[in-house]
Amino acid sequence: MNKNDIMQHLIVGRSKTIIIEQKRSKEYPGYVRTITIMRENIVRIEFEEYGCDEGGITYYVQCYQHYTLLHRFVYTKYIR
Repeated sequence: MNKNDIMQHLIVGRSKTIIIEQKRSKEYPGYVRTITIMRENIVRIEFEEYGCDEGGITYYVQCYQHYTLLHRFVYTKYIR
């Protein structure tokens, strides 16, 4: 996945979001961590109980510097 792929999902995708990671959390056993990039420079980080779709916690992080922080996060972790 590259920058253009991510931007296409955010612009024309049905939900205007893209999940870039979804896996069991090492930090919190029994939870699944999902990281989603949303429009408006927002990253959503969710921790849901494994096997359930309710009862977790969600964090929203908004980047105000024209995707600078968001790009740094995505490129250093997911795009090589």
